[in-house]
Amino acid sequence: MKQKKFIKSLFKLLADNKKFPSYQAERRIDIFINFFLEEIVQIEYSDSKIRFVAPEFPLKKSEIGKNGKEYSRSTKVDYLCIRTLPDNLSTILLIELKTDAPSYDPIQHQIYRDYNSWKKCIDGLKGIIKNGKLTFANRLKYFYLVYTLVENKLLASQDSIDTLKATYDTLCSKSINKIPKKEKASFTSKFNSYFKTVEPVDMKTQVLYIGPKQIGENEEFIKFGDPLIEVEEFDNVKIKVGNQEIWKRLVKMLNEK
Repeated sequence: MKQKKFIKSLFKLLADNKKFPSYQAERRIDIFINFFLEEIVQIEYSDSKIRFVAPEFPLKKSEIGKNGKEYSRSTKVDYLCIRTLPDNLSTILLIELKTDAPSYDPIQHQIYRDYNSWKKCIDGLKGIIKNGKLTFANRLKYFYLVYTLVENKLLASQDSIDTLKATYDTLCSKSINKIPKKEKASFTSKFNSYFKTVEPVDMKTQVLYIGPKQIGENEEFIKFGDPLIEVEEFDNVKIKVGNQEIWKRLVKMLNEK
């Protein structure tokens, strides 16, 4: 199958499936948005440099059980990015993708708004890692998240993360079921000890929505095709995003009812 025919068939399937009641379009198109994300946001904030950091960033939700014990659960924001202005002042962008208005959740939105500083985000992350019931496989993924934050200079520590990263690479090369319990316990202990030493950089956060139509009131919002790319004038826009054929069909599909 030729590339254009494949792309056309792929987005027709997405558009058709989006009409069904239980089809979660956001999960299916996430990879396309993620691929173009920096360019999409860059157009909205032309005075800034945008850098994608991580998907599905966890924000801790504090829930108290019947026994009075606090449970460490989380809601995930779709994309974590850094917006850097010319004066080098940076903001953390908490970006949420919404393919239609009904998927907007005011309660979820308030949780995002409550995390108005990067320190609060990291304090929540520490609670999830410390108190959450994580499998070893999940703990490895949380380590990679912390490593990514360190690499992007969003976390600082006097201790080096390099030795832990080398151990992580070795563990990931093995089947989880074949890693001895002693090795798992050793890595978990060292990771927990390291994470206690990290401190977040001083940055504010900003909630940003991306979708085909306005969601919520007085919120930062980027609409597909406006001002990014209008499908009818695709070849005439001043700034073209990534692969034109894929983006053109994605915008058209998302704006269909």
